[in-house]
Amino acid sequence: MSSSETSLGALKGGEETTRKRKKIIFLTSSEYGQANVVLAVAYEMLLLQQHEIHVASFTPLKGRIKDLNESIPDNHVPAAFHTVFGPSALEALISKNESIGESGLGGDDRALTAAIRSIPSRPQGSA
Repeated sequence: MSSSETSLGALKGGEETTRKRKKIIFLTSSEYGQANVVLAVAYEMLLLQQHEIHVASFTPLKGRIKDLNESIPDNHVPAAFHTVFGPSALEALISKNESIGESGLGGDDRALTAAIRSIPSRPQGSA
């Protein structure tokens, strides 16, 4: 039986039947906040063994797919990783020296500094 086929013997009352698994491909950004939902869904689908799972993303996600595959039982079919070429969103922001929000990536810390300065130096009511 190939890796894209599954045995349905238990589902068919003991009669050994084989069918080709349907393929699902997830296309996601490699940043943690973007990829976490895809990784969680892919993990659950790998455990169910009803579909062939593929994940397409930028190179930084490749290691997390390897970790995902190492976390499933040895007798399960692992997810396949496909590289999307080009810079990830984070790499693009860093290369342009741009920020996300006032205190974001590569930006200044004005918002953080203002927040810290607004905290009283000693609790109110203390002498």
